[in-house]
Amino acid sequence: MIGRQTDLKVLSLVDRRWHRIAREHLYREIWVPSDEDLRRRYSLLSRKRSRLDLLRRTLKASQALAYMVRRLHITTGLAIDLSTETSHAARRHAALVALASIVKLCPKLEQLSGYHWLDKCASSAGLLEALARCLGLKQHIWVFGSDDVPDPGPGVMLDCHNGWSQLETLVLCSNGESRLGAGSISALVQRLPRLQHLMLSGLDRHDFHNGTLLSLPPVKSLRLDHLEGISNQGIEQLSVSRLSISLENLSLNTSPEFQPGMESTSSLKGLESQTLEYLHWDVLIPGSSTTLVANSIASGRLPALCKVKVPCDYEGAIQSLCHPIARERLTSGDMELLARFSGSERYERNLRLAQIQAQRRIRECRRQPSFTVVVQDEDQTVSAQYMIGSFIGNVDSKIEYSLEPGVEGSHSALVELQDVLVPKKPCDSIGRKTETEESVKEERLLDLKMLF
Repeated sequence: MIGRQTDLKVLSLVDRRWHRIAREHLYREIWVPSDEDLRRRYSLLSRKRSRLDLLRRTLKASQALAYMVRRLHITTGLAIDLSTETSHAARRHAALVALASIVKLCPKLEQLSGYHWLDKCASSAGLLEALARCLGLKQHIWVFGSDDVPDPGPGVMLDCHNGWSQLETLVLCSNGESRLGAGSISALVQRLPRLQHLMLSGLDRHDFHNGTLLSLPPVKSLRLDHLEGISNQGIEQLSVSRLSISLENLSLNTSPEFQPGMESTSSLKGLESQTLEYLHWDVLIPGSSTTLVANSIASGRLPALCKVKVPCDYEGAIQSLCHPIARERLTSGDMELLARFSGSERYERNLRLAQIQAQRRIRECRRQPSFTVVVQDEDQTVSAQYMIGSFIGNVDSKIEYSLEPGVEGSHSALVELQDVLVPKKPCDSIGRKTETEESVKEERLLDLKMLF
């Protein structure tokens, strides 16, 4: 993306005929820089202006350019200025005011990503007010119940949703102690006719329960995290509700607890789906659940399955049914990590540990003979013998066995909310931004759709 923008910039400067087309693509997606002064020489009479200030002046001077902007991505430098932990109050206030002014200049804005900026200051309220005027907004996140973030209140949220008829991705996150009121969740989502991706996390059991789940509008992606009001009966009814017709992605982070009277997994036939293509299954404490998935794959009940991610495959039951994975080099640090947890009765949700265990199973199979190659000379005398080691997996299987992290560089198989709210960039020993941080090329695109 960044390389393409650089090419378009050069093209717009060298060819007048391409200038209009290139300019439209350049301003469609903007990485909002920090409020630092430009690193260049100025005369004594000139006033230093930051890159953020120059962007604001450019959009203010040309309404046509401002109308082209669809997506604003907060860079790491600006995120540091906005952070309450790393930035001075005055600097943060200035950054919020500047960002709010840029948002106000972009009436066609669809997305503001890269940092969750809400807090208890008035500048944050100004930014929310600016976003509320963006009638074409397609993504938004609400966080409430935090000490640093004020509860926006159902009234403010409903007013915003009345104007966001184009919203496609919505995240509602709470610490479980704050309540919106009965019927608030349903009222919020029913105002979004184009909603396709919905994540609900930590909501109070009275705000979101089985009845609320079944009343959700048809969406393509649904993620439920830490919801005490959802029981196994609600999940079971979801499979036969109207929501199941449109649902393409379902994520249950911490499934409902095992309730009295619930049918045990030992008596279940297994998972079965004619359309399921990807399965991420992670149960911290081993039991019959992993065997349940393995039996479903082996018996052909998941014919469309193309990829699985099972960090809890401690015995390799599912790995043996998938296409063999490549052998990778293990370092001494990997072996130390493996030794540290080998004799422990406590299970850890560590993706790197699961990767090491999968590689260890490959090495153990290589030591077991699969067949022997015997070399004979013309006199039928055996001159050499070579033992070919075995392997784990099924070469005829079309199922990919994946243990890749949800986000590059992470140790979690699942993309967490924090992964898409705060950009992470390298700093030096005293926490200052490095030189590479000055370049937008080092930035990583953060999108709420990564959660689904």
